[in-house]
Amino acid sequence: MIVFCVNDGAVMAAWEKEMGAAGSIMSMYGDPSTAVTKALGLVLKDKGPMFKLGNPRCKRFSALVDDGTIKSINVAASKADPAGDDKPDISLVEKMLEDIDMLEAKKEPRPPKVKVGDSIKGELHKAFPPTLPENLLKLDEFCKGKKVVLVGLPGAFTPT
Repeated sequence: MIVFCVNDGAVMAAWEKEMGAAGSIMSMYGDPSTAVTKALGLVLKDKGPMFKLGNPRCKRFSALVDDGTIKSINVAASKADPAGDDKPDISLVEKMLEDIDMLEAKKEPRPPKVKVGDSIKGELHKAFPPTLPENLLKLDEFCKGKKVVLVGLPGAFTPT
């Protein structure tokens, strides 16, 4: 499982350590340029959270990626709750497990905000400096030949 937000890789590495996730099935990466967030069409632009957070953030979401192709995507945002903080349920593990079950049963989950069938591309940062190859995760290469759950968050250590 990959968790990312718009912080840099160093912040994400610290958050991964703080959460006790280092060495687990969950890896945390940064998207400081918002390249992946923009490619997914999930930039959090609402004036409420932006007033508190300042720079662009990622909407709270989860996506199931199979062999580099988005199979389901769930965005926990609404007009009343643009950051998805009040009702994050649609982006949590229980919903992702439902989506996996539906896909296994050959049923389609509800229509996503990002088009299912799109290939996933972009780079996420694991540590600083992000320019070192060992600190970059190329999503298309990482997802090739495996099922990956991709989770986006507004930011590490920053309540919205």
